[in-house]
Amino acid sequence: MKKTKKQNLSFLLGSLAALVVAMFLISATLRAGESPTITIRNESSDTVLAKLRGPSSGSVSISAGGTRTINVRGGNYLALFRYGFGGRYSYTKVGPFQVVETDSEVSEITIVLHTVAGNAQEQPSNEREFDSQ
Repeated sequence: MKKTKKQNLSFLLGSLAALVVAMFLISATLRAGESPTITIRNESSDTVLAKLRGPSSGSVSISAGGTRTINVRGGNYLALFRYGFGGRYSYTKVGPFQVVETDSEVSEITIVLHTVAGNAQEQPSNEREFDSQ
C-alpha cells in the first residue's frame, strides 16, 4: 500500500509540474499576440493633456478622475503632462522609461497622476518642452 501512495504522489507531482509548465506556455503564447499598454489614471482635480514621445507618439486628453489606456510599441518613452485649462497650465514629465515587447512579454504600465504626488517619478517640465516636436 505504501508503494502505491508514493507512486500516486509522484504521478500527481509530475502532473502538477506539467500543468504549471503548460499554463506558462499558454500564457506566453497569449501574451505574444498582445500589445504593450500605457494606462494614465488622472486622480488630480485638473484636466490633463498627456503626450507620449517614443516609437508610438501622440497625445490624449484625460478629464479629472478619468483613465485612458493606450496601445503602444516597445521602446523608450517620455511622457509629458499639462495640467489645467484656460491658459493657466503647469507641466510635468515622467521618464524616460522602457516599454517591453517581446515574443513572451509585454509591458502593462500604469501612471497615476495626482496634484501633489502620484506613483510616478514626475519631474518639472515647461511649455517649451511640452510643445516641442
